Amino acid sequence: MDIKLLGIEFEFGKGINITDLFSHIKTKQGIPVVLYKYGRFMYVEDMGKYYAGLMITTKNQKKFIEFSDVAGQAKLKPRDVAAGSQIADFNYFLVGKKSGRGLYQYYHGSCSLETFGAVCNSHYNELKRSKITAAIAGLKAPTQSAERACRKQYEGNLKWNLLVRPEAFKDMVAELKNIKMLTVTVSTLALKQTIFSPIAGRAKRMTQTFRFPPSTVPVMGLLKEIDALVDRQGIEGARIEGEDIHGNHQVLKVENNADSFGTFDYDEIASQMDLNPHDFLSSYFMQELLKVANQKGTVFQ
Repeated sequence: MDIKLLGIEFEFGKGINITDLFSHIKTKQGIPVVLYKYGRFMYVEDMGKYYAGLMITTKNQKKFIEFSDVAGQAKLKPRDVAAGSQIADFNYFLVGKKSGRGLYQYYHGSCSLETFGAVCNSHYNELKRSKITAAIAGLKAPTQSAERACRKQYEGNLKWNLLVRPEAFKDMVAELKNIKMLTVTVSTLALKQTIFSPIAGRAKRMTQTFRFPPSTVPVMGLLKEIDALVDRQGIEGARIEGEDIHGNHQVLKVENNADSFGTFDYDEIASQMDLNPHDFLSSYFMQELLKVANQKGTVFQ
């Protein structure tokens, strides 16, 4: 089984930045976020240019099945998880402070990038609520309009994207079950003449969003048009939201500088995972992530 390094990007709402979020998460180390029935433990450290982290997902199953085939005699045998222990998955990550871009380590069956983003979003919303509560508590005249102004300071939500090379974009879109939304950013007005032309002429970039009814528009029917649009001159970025075949929400973002960040052998890495999660910075695989990020410095820094 392979371990893959995925490219990720975070986008923040008003009033909260990457330092706020990961500093908040660090105060919660060792406290699980329970999401989709599993405990998600996140550990974070400041590395100067990056925020580094390790997420441990614990699963409450007490048994696992072992398969053996000796001299043509196949056998299944249930085994017990050791008393006081739980089956666990591990996912390392590294995010550049200035760019909000980084690496997320994933293998089949471990925490998906979408679920990782949802865990971060849980921390983000908790921080957002506490900031709004503190702002309202500090008002000298707590009127409704003043409270609305406090909430407005923290408008917006945390977003996370999977960075995809243009060459791989079409293949990954084809794997989706449906497409809900396509957003493209253009450096100039894409259409020659529209009612927006006078305004667009003064802007450096313009964003256009297309929403689709997923139940009626098949992915394959959109592929050719989307591929042609992404390749069009003047398009600076494209972002697609949809669902995969398992019903999981997926976000793909084209990034010209993104690359295949590498694969590792699971057994080789898992054999190195005898460690205290609080000491993950010195672990073998964290050092491997750091090497890759430094090699791709223009993307992440």
